[in-house]
Amino acid sequence: MLQMVEWMHSYNLNKPDSTKVKFYGFDMQFDKLAVPLVAEKLKQLDSNYYNTHFKALADFKTFDAAKLKFIKFSDKEADSYKQLFIDIDTYLNTQQTALLKIFSTEDIAYLKRDVRLLQQCLDYDIQSTHVAKAYLNQYNDVRDKYMAENIEWISNYEGPQSKMIVWAHNTHVDNRFMGAVLKKAYSDQYYIIGFDFNKGSFRARNLEDKSKVETLSVGNAWNGSSGDVFSRLNIPAFFIDMEKPVKTNSIAAPFFTKKRLQRIIGAEFSHNRELNFYFYAPLYDNYDGLIFVNSTTATQANK
Repeated sequence: MLQMVEWMHSYNLNKPDSTKVKFYGFDMQFDKLAVPLVAEKLKQLDSNYYNTHFKALADFKTFDAAKLKFIKFSDKEADSYKQLFIDIDTYLNTQQTALLKIFSTEDIAYLKRDVRLLQQCLDYDIQSTHVAKAYLNQYNDVRDKYMAENIEWISNYEGPQSKMIVWAHNTHVDNRFMGAVLKKAYSDQYYIIGFDFNKGSFRARNLEDKSKVETLSVGNAWNGSSGDVFSRLNIPAFFIDMEKPVKTNSIAAPFFTKKRLQRIIGAEFSHNRELNFYFYAPLYDNYDGLIFVNSTTATQANK
């Protein structure tokens, strides 16, 4: 990660803004940044109008960071916020001339997108606090749908000649949730690269102590899993385009097309339930290519 950021910095030196490599965020779980950004711009546009019509925006929060859980709105509260965001969006669409006197076209585009993100946050919160545990994937589908929507917006905003690397967990980029939406939208222009590893350290929320994000580690991957098989090649790290082996190699094809365990550790992990952090499916069904790292090293926390 550090090498990539340093490369981006070097690459961007002395280049015009139009050709620089950029970072965009596309997830929409949390509203912490969008709320003050939208509020501040609305105040700059017309503080009196903001105080009269949109002041409730300052109180909008979908996630309780101290309790690490989403805030459950009553139906009345949810409907009130839904209408608030519709009203803000409608108001901004009538104020283009006034907006251009204060903000750049880029700032205006981001402002309107932040309002859309707040709508997404609210819908995600409603799903996550009202859906029964048995249907937990239903609200994860909502998140993936909105992430795909945001990625498509970024691509359209940057223009038809732009190129993008979407960096997310395997279960988002693969052919099931967010990846399925993007694959349908972009077809072969969307090339899915999965990550796999055998052993090593990483940072995640320890489910044995949910209040702590810490450096955790695991030993060798489960016997017969993809990480275990790849580790036997004794290659520290490699990339493979799976299309050619599956189509032309009679020995490799069964490996990639047969259901196999693969580690899917994300933001959370539990040593007591380690087998729960594997996914059972053919690698070929989920990815176009794969990066394997035999031994991972955790990122260093910013002190």
